[in-house]
Amino acid sequence: MTFFFLTILPFLPLDDLLFLSFGIEKINILKYYLITVLGKILKSFLELYTEIFILNKVSHISNIPLLQLSIISSIAFILLSIIFFKLDWEKYFNKWISKEK
Repeated sequence: MTFFFLTILPFLPLDDLLFLSFGIEKINILKYYLITVLGKILKSFLELYTEIFILNKVSHISNIPLLQLSIISSIAFILLSIIFFKLDWEKYFNKWISKEK
Protein backbone atom coordinates (compact mmCIF):
# COMPACT_ATOMS: atom_id res chain seq x y z
CA MET A 1 0.00 0.00 0.00
CA THR A 2 2.83 2.40 0.83
CA PHE A 3 4.50 1.67 -2.48
CA PHE A 4 1.27 2.46 -4.34
CA PHE A 5 1.06 5.90 -2.73
CA LEU A 6 4.75 6.58 -3.40
CA THR A 7 4.16 6.01 -7.13
CA ILE A 8 1.50 8.75 -7.07
CA LEU A 9 3.69 11.47 -5.52
CA PRO A 10 4.59 14.13 -8.10
CA PHE A 11 8.20 15.24 -8.58
CA LEU A 12 9.55 12.42 -6.40
CA PRO A 13 10.70 9.25 -8.18
CA LEU A 14 10.65 7.25 -4.95
CA ASP A 15 9.24 4.22 -6.74
CA ASP A 16 12.64 3.81 -8.45
CA LEU A 17 14.35 3.59 -5.08
CA LEU A 18 11.80 1.10 -3.83
CA PHE A 19 12.45 -1.02 -6.91
CA LEU A 20 15.90 -1.70 -5.48
CA SER A 21 14.47 -2.71 -2.11
CA PHE A 22 11.96 -4.99 -3.84
CA GLY A 23 14.88 -6.77 -5.48
CA ILE A 24 16.72 -7.11 -2.19
CA GLU A 25 13.61 -8.51 -0.49
CA LYS A 26 12.98 -10.89 -3.43
CA ILE A 27 9.46 -9.56 -3.99
CA ASN A 28 7.69 -10.71 -7.16
CA ILE A 29 8.56 -8.43 -10.10
CA LEU A 30 5.09 -8.79 -11.64
CA LYS A 31 3.53 -7.55 -8.41
CA TYR A 32 5.89 -4.55 -8.51
CA TYR A 33 4.96 -3.69 -12.10
CA LEU A 34 1.24 -4.08 -11.44
CA ILE A 35 1.42 -1.71 -8.46
CA THR A 36 3.56 0.74 -10.45
CA VAL A 37 1.26 0.77 -13.48
CA LEU A 38 -1.87 1.24 -11.38
CA GLY A 39 -0.22 4.04 -9.40
CA LYS A 40 1.03 5.81 -12.54
CA ILE A 41 -2.41 5.56 -14.19
CA LEU A 42 -4.05 7.10 -11.13
CA LYS A 43 -1.35 9.79 -11.01
CA SER A 44 -1.97 10.61 -14.69
CA PHE A 45 -5.73 10.93 -14.12
CA LEU A 46 -5.15 13.23 -11.15
CA GLU A 47 -2.66 15.39 -13.03
CA LEU A 48 -4.90 15.68 -16.10
CA TYR A 49 -7.96 16.55 -14.02
CA THR A 50 -5.96 19.21 -12.16
CA GLU A 51 -4.62 20.63 -15.43
CA ILE A 52 -8.09 20.83 -16.98
CA PHE A 53 -9.50 22.42 -13.82
CA ILE A 54 -6.75 25.07 -13.72
CA LEU A 55 -7.02 25.79 -17.46
CA ASN A 56 -10.79 26.25 -17.10
CA LYS A 57 -10.28 28.71 -14.24
CA VAL A 58 -7.58 30.66 -16.11
CA SER A 59 -9.75 30.68 -19.23
CA HIS A 60 -12.68 32.05 -17.26
CA ILE A 61 -10.58 34.73 -15.52
CA SER A 62 -8.69 35.86 -18.64
CA ASN A 63 -11.61 35.55 -21.09
CA ILE A 64 -9.43 33.51 -23.45
CA PRO A 65 -11.21 30.50 -25.00
CA LEU A 66 -10.08 27.18 -23.55
CA LEU A 67 -8.85 25.84 -26.90
CA GLN A 68 -6.66 28.90 -27.52
CA LEU A 69 -5.32 28.78 -23.97
CA SER A 70 -4.46 25.09 -24.39
CA ILE A 71 -2.62 25.80 -27.65
CA ILE A 72 -0.74 28.75 -26.12
CA SER A 73 0.32 26.74 -23.07
CA SER A 74 1.36 23.77 -25.23
CA ILE A 75 3.54 25.99 -27.42
CA ALA A 76 5.04 27.69 -24.36
CA PHE A 77 5.97 24.37 -22.74
CA ILE A 78 7.38 22.98 -25.99
CA LEU A 79 9.58 26.07 -26.34
CA LEU A 80 10.69 25.82 -22.70
CA SER A 81 11.52 22.14 -23.20
CA ILE A 82 13.63 22.91 -26.26
CA ILE A 83 15.44 25.72 -24.43
CA PHE A 84 16.14 23.55 -21.38
CA PHE A 85 17.33 20.71 -23.60
CA LYS A 86 19.69 22.95 -25.58
CA LEU A 87 21.27 24.64 -22.54
CA ASP A 88 24.69 23.43 -21.47
CA TRP A 89 23.81 22.92 -17.81
CA GLU A 90 27.29 21.75 -16.87
CA LYS A 91 28.87 24.96 -18.17
CA TYR A 92 26.47 27.15 -16.18
CA PHE A 93 26.84 25.01 -13.08
CA ASN A 94 30.64 25.20 -13.22
CA LYS A 95 30.47 28.97 -13.74
CA TRP A 96 28.16 29.28 -10.73
CA ILE A 97 30.44 27.12 -8.57
CA SER A 98 33.53 29.12 -9.56
CA LYS A 99 31.79 32.37 -8.53
CA GLU A 100 31.14 31.02 -5.05
CA LYS A 101 34.80 30.13 -4.44
